Amino acid sequence: MSWNVAVAAVLSAALGAWMIFDGARAMIVGDYVTPRSGRYAGALGPWAGLVMRVGIEPRSVAMKALFVGFGVAWLLVAAGLAFGTAGILQIAIVLALATLWYVPIGSAIALLVLVLVGAELLG
Repeated sequence: MSWNVAVAAVLSAALGAWMIFDGARAMIVGDYVTPRSGRYAGALGPWAGLVMRVGIEPRSVAMKALFVGFGVAWLLVAAGLAFGTAGILQIAIVLALATLWYVPIGSAIALLVLVLVGAELLG
């Protein structure tokens, strides 16, 4: 496994684990992890405004389930990258593009995965 793929696998696993945790927690407790104090106490990230613009309520059960679903997909991509599954680089690119809405941290990780996987495909 190349360095690019190894780093992409770790980033994918981290993002997947976080999305599963945050989405499942929101389903169980009722809300995502948000700041407890300060100016942004209780506020969701910029991603919430993006999903609202396409008609999805950020705190809806559907969005929470979508978080968990994306998390599972990221963990599957991480495993595929780690085990060298055929076609996983292309799947990683599709998933990374589909995750760009998760601003700011999720989109930053997705962009890194895109760069790493793209470099692997090209090089």
